[in-house]
Amino acid sequence: MIEIFVRPTSATRRATVMLEESGLAYRAIHVPFGSTDEAFLATGSRGRTPALIDRGTPDGRPLALTQSNAILLYLAGKSGKLIPTDYRARARCHEWMMMLATDIYPPFAAVYFMTWKKPEPYMEAAAWFEDRTIAEYEAFDRHLADNEYVAGDEFSIADIAGYPPAVLGLEDLPALRRFQNLRAWMDRIAARPAVQRGMAATGEGRPAGLIAQRS
Repeated sequence: MIEIFVRPTSATRRATVMLEESGLAYRAIHVPFGSTDEAFLATGSRGRTPALIDRGTPDGRPLALTQSNAILLYLAGKSGKLIPTDYRARARCHEWMMMLATDIYPPFAAVYFMTWKKPEPYMEAAAWFEDRTIAEYEAFDRHLADNEYVAGDEFSIADIAGYPPAVLGLEDLPALRRFQNLRAWMDRIAARPAVQRGMAATGEGRPAGLIAQRS
């Protein structure tokens, strides 16, 4: 059995969607911000989610794992699912999975941090990071013009890595809504029953305060 500590965040939803898509048995444990749950902290999560404990390992010793993309790769290996077998598609899957993790998510997250900065928001920096996020999504949209899924014709962990942050992006960055290929890809992902279950598994809610609208 796999246990996973969850909150309603895009990173956590990557992991719960993957668990649903892989068909592996799991139990979601909801932990509030500031939780001092000993089992949760013992995962090495530093208080962040997702944090996973696999008690069904080959050597019988529990494995604790954090970092959503590491969890995606681990569960793909464990289940034998959602990594392309063709070497080119597999390489493309890994390439775009890393792009989504390193080129899109950090500047997008920075928009929130700069907007929420106390005592005063840093809107000039937030605007720079917002423009960077939009530019990266524009590149992703061009890629999706020729690909049904991130790695080509096959749904994979790269799609799972990209989908939850994109949901948040379309809610908070209106400029992203013009990217028709992105929206069509999101509709395909959203129609999958396992994705719907995985997105719901973390519970409702989100960090307070949307991105401040630019003047």
